[in-house]
Order: sequence, then C-alpha cells, then structure tokens
Amino acid sequence: MSEEDRKKRTIIIGIVVAVFVIIIISVIAIIDRARHSVTLEVAVAPKASTLTLNGKKFENGTYHLLPGTYEISLTMDGMEPYSNTVEMLGGATYYLYKYLTGPDGDLSWYYEHPEDAMIFNTIGDYEANEKAKKYASSDPIFAVTPYYDTRNNHFKISVKYDDDNKIVVTVNLNTCTELLRDKYIEEANQYLSNKGLQLDNYKMNYVGLCDSN
Repeated sequence: MSEEDRKKRTIIIGIVVAVFVIIIISVIAIIDRARHSVTLEVAVAPKASTLTLNGKKFENGTYHLLPGTYEISLTMDGMEPYSNTVEMLGGATYYLYKYLTGPDGDLSWYYEHPEDAMIFNTIGDYEANEKAKKYASSDPIFAVTPYYDTRNNHFKISVKYDDDNKIVVTVNLNTCTELLRDKYIEEANQYLSNKGLQLDNYKMNYVGLCDSN
C-alpha cells in the first residue's frame, strides 16, 4: 500500500470514528433528555436571591429535570423566605414564578431596583393569569362575564372575588332614574338566568349611573 493510500485510509477511518462518536453522543443526549422530561421555567425576584431545589442552586431560565419531588427554597437577606414542596411529573411543564417581599409584605425593594421590578411585574402578570384561569374553572359565571349590553347599552356586568372569597357580581346600570333602573336590573338578571346561573349564589351589587361611589 502506497503512502498516499495509507493517508486516505487514515482519513476515512478518522471520519468514520468521528461520525460514530457523534452518533453515540447524540443517542446519549436523547436518552438523557428523555429521562429529564420535566420542563421548569424559573423567574424569581430579586435576581440576587438564592434559589435551591433539593439543595441545588438555580437561576432564572429554563431547565429540564428528572421527575420527582422537589424541596424549593428561595431566600435573601432582609426578605421573607419562601419554601415549598412540589411533585413534578414527567412530560409536564412547571412555572416557578415567585418574588420575595420585605417584612409585612414591603415591596420597596422593587421601587429601587428597576431590573428586579421588571421581573416582579412579569411574575405579577403570571399570577393574575393563573388566578383568572382558576376563577374560570371554579364557577360558570366567569365564562359569561364580563358582559356588556351592546344591543341596548343598558348595563354591563363584571365579576370578582372579595376578601372573604365570595363572588361579587357588579351590574352597572346606564340610567339615573328608578323606573329604568328596575327595568335594567331585570334585563341583567335575565341575562344571567338565561345562562343557567342561580343569582342566589352570588353577592349582587347594582350601581346606577348617578349613584355615589
């Protein structure tokens, strides 16, 4: 075999070995990714706080974890600590969005640290969205409100939970007169009844156009 042939053979062998190694690494990565089938999105504030899951430190970002039970700890000097235990199932996505507060819920840190304030607002938006989903699934009234009487412009209906976790239905009436007030209340109540809702289940609050706040 000539020197040139030996060089070609060496190159070919090198290429084959390199391809084989790449395949092996890819297979291992696929197997490892399959095992780490939990997706965890992390956004905590302040960024300087210490986040650990089962004693291992994490920062804001996206992670792929093994399914299992995780002890979560979020701490920072001067802030109220947070801890929780969460079971994460394979194939699921979880969101660890949490901000710390000072004593008695003090939020002054975020007023003074704009970067953390952005994360704080993102977490707040996420919590609001999760609460809205919870409300929508907790009572059928959230599926049909808010509602605006676009046909006649007589009333609009909004719904929220109060501090006692009771559902308050506020009906804003587009009138100042008692005669029309009763008529519009009847129309609003009829709308809700037609949706199969029992008004006795809610705190009904009717507000006329000229009622004082």
